[in-house]
Amino acid sequence: MTSVKPISSSYLLFLLSLSFVILSCGKDDDEAINCSARIALPPFTGITETDGSGVMNGTVDNTDWGFDTSWNAAEKQLFSGFAAYSLNCSNTDGNEVFPAFPNGFDQTFSVLVNKGASTIVRMRLVTADGTVISSVDNGTSSSYLFNLEDVFYDSSEPLRLYYVLVQNDGCAFYGHGDVMENE
Repeated sequence: MTSVKPISSSYLLFLLSLSFVILSCGKDDDEAINCSARIALPPFTGITETDGSGVMNGTVDNTDWGFDTSWNAAEKQLFSGFAAYSLNCSNTDGNEVFPAFPNGFDQTFSVLVNKGASTIVRMRLVTADGTVISSVDNGTSSSYLFNLEDVFYDSSEPLRLYYVLVQNDGCAFYGHGDVMENE
């Protein structure tokens, strides 16, 4: 005969906290809990293949590694405060994002950014379902290394790197690039 054990208070607190997070998804302000696993991102379209030096050496995805003119609400939601940026302004700092390399990669890849001295870099590396697996905020470097050795994700699926470059005048330039781990 099986016995029924009472629910511990710590388990009950966990369930209560989880229900708060689930009910908080979909808030429309900058303080919203990140429920990125529920957001609808556009489909990933392929990668721009590069070698370890960044030289393109295969297929090129023309939707990657430039600046976009519009993101859907789900893409904007990846970055708190996105609505406050000025989006229709001149790229006075000469901002540019180069294709990730190598792409396909083995555990690590790099992204180089040409930016003005006062431009801040923000990035979100996400899975196809919108789960954020790596973030950069207030980045000031021109080089970013992503090491996914200890990150659990479906490596048979591409990842998308969203980026926003914000000049000190509040002008923002934003885009994305897809990356894929070698099989």
